[in-house]
Amino acid sequence: MTLPKMLMIGHSHLAALETAQMQRRASGATSLPITVVQLRKPAYRMTPDVPPTSPEAFSPAVRELVEKLQPELIVSVVAGNAHTVLSLIEHPVPFDFVMEPHAALDESRQLLPLSLVRTLLEGQMRMGLRVMRALSHLAKVPVVHLAAPPPIPSEAHIRTHPEAFAEALAEGKVTPAAIRLKLWHLHEQRVAEHCRELGFAQLPVPEGTQDEHGFLRPEGWNLDPAHANAWYGERVLQQLEAHAAALANPAAQRAPT
Repeated sequence: MTLPKMLMIGHSHLAALETAQMQRRASGATSLPITVVQLRKPAYRMTPDVPPTSPEAFSPAVRELVEKLQPELIVSVVAGNAHTVLSLIEHPVPFDFVMEPHAALDESRQLLPLSLVRTLLEGQMRMGLRVMRALSHLAKVPVVHLAAPPPIPSEAHIRTHPEAFAEALAEGKVTPAAIRLKLWHLHEQRVAEHCRELGFAQLPVPEGTQDEHGFLRPEGWNLDPAHANAWYGERVLQQLEAHAAALANPAAQRAPT
């Protein structure tokens, strides 16, 4: 089966997928028909002060690529790390919040209303949500959004591989894993709402990549505090491949009568 041509657009979580694609090619396995746009590259950066409802919110280089490629599916890998920015380093006033089914971790911490935590998180997510809205106007093709990988629970791993957080970690504490997991859940809840508003399909975290508590399994930890590796990326590619195949042959997905 010929899969639809895909344009994958996003930020740092793209790396796990790109590495998994390269490993497929190196092993002789079939890679997916994906062209990647890393929005952090200067040529691909979003155009400032342009409404996300305009195709011109994207740079000329992105628009030219869309015109040349004529993608049949856009894959969104944006809005994925706002929860990490907000939660990895412990706040000077340690806080917690209640979000069903998660109870408070420690009532000695400052207990914040869920509505306030959501507002703080959405402040960090603003740019990612804007890019998602812009994607809905980039091309008249289906869009599927990939879930952000769940957090890494191990403080030892985070401190061993601090990367961009090295300075902050040298001076601060790591927020307890249970609170970081709640913030990731809240993040994904907001992203899911946005996907419904925009009419995007959404792929969840791949089955088998989370431990019994919901954290990213050690096999998927990258050598930094915030990202997954190619092991996780390969499982996302398998998930994306199945989604793309269903789009290419919807009749095969219908239950027999």
